[in-house]
Parts: sequence; structure tokens; C-alpha cells
Amino acid sequence: MKHIIRSMILIFFSFGCNTYSSNKISKNEITLLIKENLVNCQGLYPKKCMLIKEIRGQEWEYFYDNIVGFKYEEHYRYKIKVEKINHKTPYADASSFEYKLITILEKKYIH
Repeated sequence: MKHIIRSMILIFFSFGCNTYSSNKISKNEITLLIKENLVNCQGLYPKKCMLIKEIRGQEWEYFYDNIVGFKYEEHYRYKIKVEKINHKTPYADASSFEYKLITILEKKYIH
């Protein structure tokens, strides 16, 4: 009986992992600039957002998502490399993108 239960658990977790993996369409490495202060923004509820841009000279844009592995500190301007993962079937009310920190390229104190 224990053997059957273990087998069922293993099959269940294997299926769950495969479903998650097949949900990912593409992965891209991108470089983001992150402004040194948070701003008020409105998503599902009022909150504080980072301002980001991918290209110097481009306008700052609100960033509503999180970056896995990145700890933001106010008063520092960052240049970071992230993995941007596109999900073909995101959860309801969720972004279709997931961001994971690869490395911090630059961290500069702005007063």
C-alpha cells in the first residue's frame, strides 16, 4: 500500500512540474536600468512601483512586477541583467512575464 501511495505522489509531482515547464514560451536576457526612488502607482490596488527602462534615453516606465532574487534599496540606481520569461498561460490578473535576477551590473548611490 505504501508503495502505491509513493508512486501516486511521484506521478502527481512529475505531472505538475511538466505542466509548469510547458507553460513557458521563451526566455530572454535583458538589461534594465532601475531608478533610485519608488513612485506611487495603481495596479489592482495603490502601491509603490519601481521605474525602469531598457535603453538609456528612453522614458522611465512603471514596473508593477517583482524581480526574483533582487532586493531593491532606495537611493541607488541599478543596472541589472535579468531573465525575462514569457508564460503563455499566466494566472488570472497576473503578468505574462516573470523576471529573475541574473546579476547586478552597476549599483550607484544617488543623493
